[in-house]
Amino acid sequence: MKTERNLILLAGIISLSAIPSFLFLGEKSFWGDEILSVLFARESWSSMCRTLSLREANMSLYYVLLKLWLRLGDSEFTVRTLSVLFALLSLPTYFFIAFRLFGRVAGQISCFLLAVNAFFVQYAQEARSYSLLLLLTGISSLCLLRALERPDRCRIAGYAISSALAVYSHFFALFVLAAHAVSLLLLKGEDIARRRILWCVLPIAALLSPLAAVVPAWGKRQIAWVPGPTPKSVFLLFEHFAGHSIPLLVLLSFAVIFAFRSGIRSRRDFPGSRAMWSHLFLALWLFLPILGALLVSLWKPVFVPRFLLVSLPPFLLAAGAGLAEIRRPLLRGSALALIAFFSIFALAGYYQARKADWRAATNLVLSEVRPGDSVLFYEASGRLFFDFYRGKTRLGENSLINAYPARYGMEDFLRGGEEGPTPEQLRSIGENSRRVWLVLYHDRIPGMGKDSRYIVEFLDGRFPGRTAKWFSGVRILLYRSGEEK
Repeated sequence: MKTERNLILLAGIISLSAIPSFLFLGEKSFWGDEILSVLFARESWSSMCRTLSLREANMSLYYVLLKLWLRLGDSEFTVRTLSVLFALLSLPTYFFIAFRLFGRVAGQISCFLLAVNAFFVQYAQEARSYSLLLLLTGISSLCLLRALERPDRCRIAGYAISSALAVYSHFFALFVLAAHAVSLLLLKGEDIARRRILWCVLPIAALLSPLAAVVPAWGKRQIAWVPGPTPKSVFLLFEHFAGHSIPLLVLLSFAVIFAFRSGIRSRRDFPGSRAMWSHLFLALWLFLPILGALLVSLWKPVFVPRFLLVSLPPFLLAAGAGLAEIRRPLLRGSALALIAFFSIFALAGYYQARKADWRAATNLVLSEVRPGDSVLFYEASGRLFFDFYRGKTRLGENSLINAYPARYGMEDFLRGGEEGPTPEQLRSIGENSRRVWLVLYHDRIPGMGKDSRYIVEFLDGRFPGRTAKWFSGVRILLYRSGEEK
């Protein structure tokens, strides 16, 4: 009877999470990275293999699954639904992890905290690999705990396979596997189970060997925009974990501290106990990826909140364990009500925020472009994103003749050809056009875009009239000659 109640409650929490995860799912435009996901997945299998080996080995598993999923359609809602499904499937995984570590109540609370978390919902709604990463690192961690209970071949093989798949979903899963290894080395007793699981490093390495040739190239261009981390970066990471809600961050942090205080007390009273190890396992899972990213950033900055999404579940699992320690039902219920209240505001803030709105920007240009107009992309890859949405509409399909670059496809993107127009090309555009549409993006993000001032200054000097429209991360500047209105 108790098992049935647990399953009903878990199903209720998953259903609750489906509401914010599907809410407004197709309302927002794809931003640049999401468009690239769809374009990679649209390629033939041979082209995709070449793309993955040259540039996009990270998230390769997601691209393969998305390619199969695209048979259902390529609308924003349809494409993002795949990520939502991964996110919803991860909830029971983390429930059973918390259940094994801290008991039924902690599992239920942890699952609830994850279900209403704005950072979790944000990447459940994004056509990238992050929710798949959460699912697979969760399955890997659960398989580890199950293998410790009974280290038979089936459970150990399950751990090895799920761990390798997690790395194929995102390279930052390696930090989670490192946390697993360190926690096993610190586990007292259970030597047979520990040794058998640690030997998994060999099959995992074998399964990951195809990545060995491409990992050194990863990040040379893809994450060149990442700034070096500062102490503020760590605070901002935890602010992301709380959905940019400071009150929620304070509440969750107190719950986490309360949980780890119980772990310290267990170590003092029962050294070497499984309860103490459970807290140690969670602490390593939470902090080792963060510390690892900080150390790697000394060589190559990689400290990006969405990459460190792998540390969100242990943060919330620890908060759930801390809240489960509250014995007074009224006090615990009040704390959960406050968390739910602030989570609603955090979710509302997420829904209002927008990334680069390529759909609206493209529709504006195509609906108003005239014969003889020129469309200028200061960064060539903008043409790729523009053409993606141009292919979804018939607006102005015969009017976009004069454009720089004249064409720009996936092969150009993979080669890295993103130079802006030369002065000669600018002069030609200025002399032969009555109106020029300038499409800008990334130019106001330090380290990402190139300097667009020389283009703007040239066009300002050539055309007396200019209007501007802002579409989140995309700016459209329309330049008019004197006789144009």
